[in-house]
Amino acid sequence: MQKEKKLLEPEIDMERLEAPDAGDFARRMAEGQDHSDLLLRGIQAAGLDLAGFSWTGCRFERCRLSGAQMQGSHFSNVVFAGCDFSNVKMGECVFSRVRFEGCKLTGAALYAGGFNNVRFSGCTCDYISLTEAQARGLDFADCLLAEARLDGLTGTLHGFEGCDLRRATLYGTSLAGLDLRSADISGAALGEKELKGATVSSLQAVELARLLGVKVKD
Repeated sequence: MQKEKKLLEPEIDMERLEAPDAGDFARRMAEGQDHSDLLLRGIQAAGLDLAGFSWTGCRFERCRLSGAQMQGSHFSNVVFAGCDFSNVKMGECVFSRVRFEGCKLTGAALYAGGFNNVRFSGCTCDYISLTEAQARGLDFADCLLAEARLDGLTGTLHGFEGCDLRRATLYGTSLAGLDLRSADISGAALGEKELKGATVSSLQAVELARLLGVKVKD
């Protein structure tokens, strides 16, 4: 996966955003699936069926979406800040110019999704699944990705700077061109094919050599 120069940022006009309260939010969800220019703060949507919805130019802050059904949804120019997506179902969603900032995504299912200019920063993503996702600019920074399913990712992956990838599964995901020196890849499930072209530290090289069955002797 070759690294592009820079991810495109979400374009959100903060002056245009409407901030619905809980009642107005529930009404809007019941009336339609296409939503734009919303500022959602502290919304409690845990377990709700929001599958197939479209969100454009929206900002979510401290919203609880744990366990929600959001499969097949589209997100364009969206920011999620401090939101809880634990065990959310978001398979086959399309994300374009989206940021996840300080969010909790433990056990979240984002398999087979499309990720175009998407960044996860400072997020808790242990046990997350992005299996078979297609990336056109996907980046992780300072995220907990322990035991994550990141296998079969294709396209453009930017990196895992400062990430915890212990025991993560990366089979079938090329790490070519990525600098993994600041990431913890202890016990990660990956092989020579996935690592080809990646940059690792000397300590990581020793760990990986053992993982691949290579004997290291002085």
